[in-house]
Amino acid sequence: MHLPIQVSLIVLALLPPLLAEDGFHTRASLVAEQAWVQPGAVQTVALRLEMDEGWHTYWRNPGDSGLPTEISWSLPEGLQAGELQWPLPEIFESEAGTSYGYAKEVWLLCDLQASPTLTVGVDIELRARVDWLECKEACIPGSAELSLLLPVRNEEPRTLRAHRDAFRDTRKAMPGRTVDASLSAWRSGNVFHASLRDLPRNLLPLKLLAREGGVLDHGATPIIHHEADEATLLLPASPWLTEAPETLKGLLICRRKGFFGSRRVGFQVDIPLAVATEKK
Repeated sequence: MHLPIQVSLIVLALLPPLLAEDGFHTRASLVAEQAWVQPGAVQTVALRLEMDEGWHTYWRNPGDSGLPTEISWSLPEGLQAGELQWPLPEIFESEAGTSYGYAKEVWLLCDLQASPTLTVGVDIELRARVDWLECKEACIPGSAELSLLLPVRNEEPRTLRAHRDAFRDTRKAMPGRTVDASLSAWRSGNVFHASLRDLPRNLLPLKLLAREGGVLDHGATPIIHHEADEATLLLPASPWLTEAPETLKGLLICRRKGFFGSRRVGFQVDIPLAVATEKK
């Protein structure tokens, strides 16, 4: 499953460096949603990445080339970090293939669970190391050591007005946890079939992105068959696939039609494969 990333690293090693005068083309920072931490409550923090014009970073599955952004937390005792939450990515086409990521700016959210026994009346420091890959014509690995100081108070936290809209808009861009449809999937040779029955009529399926690399062919355009109340996506397998997973985990991208036009939306899917798959 890791072959695509290894190939990506070889490709990146062959690219010439293209450093800006002030270093990286991406600025990283930690942003708190609330003004303080309350014992026993959840504090949401964003990893904010701001990219220079024309540059982009990557989604959790970068696609044919690239590397996902990673964060390693160093938290005080009494705080535990959840997984990064990834907004719907953009799709980039280049000579290196098809990749998924973010341009201009992205906020990756992370929920921090505070212990009920967290000491009140002190300031705590959240520290994290962040690693990313930024690409334009060339690619540059970037990193930063970040920190954020927050007080601990035994009262309901106040949302910071300066960041309220950004957190709201980021949550709107998050894939839905479920899609209102009956899902099934199976594999026939080198093609995965994903069936969506009773999908809402205002949703038009466009593409399914695998959550991890090495499962689907990123650059292949899915063939979509519509019949009555069912849509079936034919998804070519990755050339690096050696053994199919037991479930097809990914991000279903749809076009949602509305009164004022349409917009792209995403849904997390986790579809068990109907038949055990054999090795290629």
